[in-house]
Amino acid sequence: MFGNNTREDYVVLNYLHGQIMAGSGDPWGQRDARITRAAVARPFRTAFGEEIYGDVYLKAAALLDSIVNRVVFRDGNKRTAMAAAVLFLARNKQFIRFNRKEGEAFMWYVVLEHPKIEEIADWFRTHSSSRQIGISTP
Repeated sequence: MFGNNTREDYVVLNYLHGQIMAGSGDPWGQRDARITRAAVARPFRTAFGEEIYGDVYLKAAALLDSIVNRVVFRDGNKRTAMAAAVLFLARNKQFIRFNRKEGEAFMWYVVLEHPKIEEIADWFRTHSSSRQIGISTP
């Protein structure tokens, strides 16, 4: 998920959005499939043979930024963007910890201030751990 398989990532992102919006009563669904595909492809773009977003935090930041600031969905963009970025990082063994208030404040900051990708990545770095916390395994 959220690798170089844009088609699969597109399906997963739409499914994730549907699960987040289920039961909310708010309108859901993507606005434009091209925008959605571009959002899931952005973290893996290259220029002159080099990755533009060189680590998992920059990739997660690019994904979050694309979903939120390109308004991929009819509603729930902030929720879906954060969930997608957290899921991407977890798949890459980086586990994010924050409380609801911190998450909401950060997402409003991203929407209103349009920080650089590096700033978003730094937020993920400071809130991450390579250990799962609070999850028991059998």
